[in-house]
Amino acid sequence: MTRVKDSEEYGDIVEVYLLFCNNILSLSEEVVEKLESDETTCVEFYFITDNFKQKLTERQDDRFYGYLTKVKRQRLLPHEAGMAKADFTAVSYVEKRLNFSEQPLSLRHGTWTFSDIERVGTKLNLIHKVSMDELNDECSTAKPILERFQEDAKDEWKSKGVAAR
Repeated sequence: MTRVKDSEEYGDIVEVYLLFCNNILSLSEEVVEKLESDETTCVEFYFITDNFKQKLTERQDDRFYGYLTKVKRQRLLPHEAGMAKADFTAVSYVEKRLNFSEQPLSLRHGTWTFSDIERVGTKLNLIHKVSMDELNDECSTAKPILERFQEDAKDEWKSKGVAAR
């Protein structure tokens, strides 16, 4: 009888973990849909995954994984709530699978080549899932456009006064 009363008074830790997973997986599903879209280009890939990491980091910093998750976690026994709080980290999981230390499509260090894109595809096991010939064509098309953007940005920087820099 005491156990039944305890389960009604306190929340269910399994439910809290499932709510956490549901919240994170909804973000993941959104990213997967963008990445699988026929309109997604190689240039957008890094920005999509980086934005995903930023959203996860914000949620982790705010300790927000959905309002219902928060409410149910507050109803857990203190030691269970502490365990759940410690376990609620999706950022490290994603960082292990996507290398954010490199910016493979960044133009900070000049332009990128198809070899750079191929390396990204290899790391993410996408080589057999995308047409590398079409990807090469897309990179060839995008490269002069990106170089022009980079030149325009340099010209804009040079045209600004010292105080504006």
